[in-house]
Amino acid sequence: MNADHEIAILELGISRKGEMEKLTRIADLDIGLITNISETHLEHLGDIQTVAREKEDIFIDFNSSDHYAILNHDDYYCRRMATGLRCPVITFGLSEEAHYTATQIEPAGQTGYWFTLHYPEGQTRLYLNAPGKHNIYNALAAIATARSLGASLKAIQVGLEEFHLPQMRLEIHTSSILEENVTIINDTYNASPASMTGALSALQEMAGPNRTIALLGDMLELGNFSVTAHENIGIEVVNQGLDLLFTIGTLASNIGRKAIEAGMKTDEVIHCQDIVEAAELLQTTIREGDFILIKGSRLMQLDLLAAQFIGGIRPTKLIIDLEAIAHNIRKIREIVGSNIKIMSVVKSGGYGHDSRKVARVVLENGIDYLAVAVPDEGVFLRKSGFESTPILVLGPTLPQEAIKVVKYRLAQTVHSLPVVAELNKEAEKKGVQIPVHVKIDTGMGRIGLLPDQVESFFDTLVGFNNISI
Repeated sequence: MNADHEIAILELGISRKGEMEKLTRIADLDIGLITNISETHLEHLGDIQTVAREKEDIFIDFNSSDHYAILNHDDYYCRRMATGLRCPVITFGLSEEAHYTATQIEPAGQTGYWFTLHYPEGQTRLYLNAPGKHNIYNALAAIATARSLGASLKAIQVGLEEFHLPQMRLEIHTSSILEENVTIINDTYNASPASMTGALSALQEMAGPNRTIALLGDMLELGNFSVTAHENIGIEVVNQGLDLLFTIGTLASNIGRKAIEAGMKTDEVIHCQDIVEAAELLQTTIREGDFILIKGSRLMQLDLLAAQFIGGIRPTKLIIDLEAIAHNIRKIREIVGSNIKIMSVVKSGGYGHDSRKVARVVLENGIDYLAVAVPDEGVFLRKSGFESTPILVLGPTLPQEAIKVVKYRLAQTVHSLPVVAELNKEAEKKGVQIPVHVKIDTGMGRIGLLPDQVESFFDTLVGFNNISI
C-alpha cells in the first residue's frame, strides 16, 4: 500500500481463540463485515457458539458513529450480535427487515442472476455475474459495504456485472472427455458445511434436466462435529436429487453412508481410495450432458483431479515415460558417483500423474530421498508403502499440521518459529527427533528467511531439544 490507496479490504481469517482480537487491533478497522456464522474451524474453536463469540471480536473497539458493523440479518448469530454493539449496524439479507435485500431473483443461464435490490433510498434491478444462489448474499454484503463508503449505484452495477469468481470457486468448464460434452464445476478451493450445501444447490440449479454427479472430499477442521457434518451433507445430496455420488477420504465416506440411509441406491454411491481411483472410475461413468461438481477441503487436492478433466477442453495429451525417468536417474548417479545423495521431487501428486508410480521408479534407480509440497502428500506416500524412505516437505506447513509431520516421520523445511515450536512439542510427546531444513529466500521473493534473519533464527532454533537441523 502507498499514499495513493484510499481503501484497504482485509480478510481476517481465524481458527483459534484470541486470533480475531489480535488481528482487529493490528488492522485498526473502520468497518467490520460478517457474512455469516457457520460450522468452520471447529477443530480448535469447538462449537458454533464459540465461533460466533470469536468473530464478534472484530467489533471489539467499535464504540462510536465513526465505525460501521455490517451483518447478515438472516443469520441467527449475527442478529444476536447486532443487539449488543456500540456502533451503527447495517444489515443485509433476503428478509424484508434488512437494510439491503433482494427480491425477484431469477437465474440468467448458468453464470449469474438478475435480482431487484431494495435499499434505504429505493430499489433497482441488478445483474450478478456469479453462479450459485448463495452468492446473492455475498453481493448484498458487498453492496452494503460499498454504499457505506459512498459508492454510487452505477459503480456497484458495473462491479457486479464485471465480477468474476476467483479460481477454483464454482469455476464452470465445458469439457470434452472421451468425446462426451460435460460440464465440470470446479469448486475445490476449500469446503465447509455451508459452502458444500451451496455448491450442491448450484449444481442442481445449473444442470436442469441433465444428470448430476458430485465428487466430494473430506471437509477438514470440524473437530467433534466432523462426522455429523458429513452425514448432513449426505442427506443434502439426497434432498437435492443428485444422480451419482463419488466420495474421497475417510470423513467423506460418511456422506455416502448417510446418503444410502436416506434413500440413495447403493450402486449410485461410490467411495474412492484416492484421486487416481476417482479419476479412473469417473472417466468410465461420464456420459453426454453430465454436470459434475468437484469439491472438498484444500488439503484433499481435488484441484488436481479437476485439472485432469478440465484439460479435456483442449486436445492435449501428456505421456509420462517412466523408463526415460529411470534412465536419466541412472545417468545422474553415474556422473555424481555412489557417495552423493540425490533427492527427487515428486510434489503435487507427481504433478497430477500419480506420485506413487514416479516415486517407485526413482527409488528403484538410485534416488535416496523424496520431496513433496505439503504434509498430506508425504502422508499419502507413507500410506502407499514408502515407509522407510526419507521424505522432505518443501512447502510452508501450518502449525496445526505438525502432528502429521511427526506421526508419519517426515522431514520439514522451516522458516517460521511457531511451526518449529509445534514440531518440537509433538516430537517431544513421541520422544523422537524431527529433522528440519531451514528455508532461506535467496532472491525469489516467495518463501523463506531473508539473509539478515538467518542468524537470529538459528540462535533460537538450536534451543529446541527435539529438532534436528
